Amino acid sequence: MLRSFSTSLSSSLALLLSSVCLLLVASAGAQTVQSADPDEDQITISYLFSDGNMIGTLEAYRSLIRQNPELDGRISLQFLTESFFDEADPAVISNSDVLVLDMMNQSILDRFNAAHDINLIDEITTDGAVIAVGTGVQSLDYFTGQGAVWDETALA
Repeated sequence: MLRSFSTSLSSSLALLLSSVCLLLVASAGAQTVQSADPDEDQITISYLFSDGNMIGTLEAYRSLIRQNPELDGRISLQFLTESFFDEADPAVISNSDVLVLDMMNQSILDRFNAAHDINLIDEITTDGAVIAVGTGVQSLDYFTGQGAVWDETALA
């Protein structure tokens, strides 16, 4: 049961990756002002989830790039998982355009906030978006009350 839930969540996160990337790129392409800074075209999507979701997310990313080669080099994926916690750059994570937050991994979020004396949801929602997915110990209101947006498709 747990394995099928993890696989289902991984598949849903993969779909969410594609949707988020395409929306961000469409939004950036709709801007009429040309940017002199090539970094402004870079989209950083960070995932705070279990290690097991990385494989499906990376497969979805590769598929997205194959289907949309114009996105190659424009998307930066960052992972905040138990295995990558110590290597995660707090400046990069907190400046993400999008954070996909698996609510089941609130302990990683709390640990990251305490270790770096920040509120990650607040930091990202200043200029970006936090998308809450899955289920967790805390109620959905705990996350949406901090500015996260709920995406029920990640439960499908």
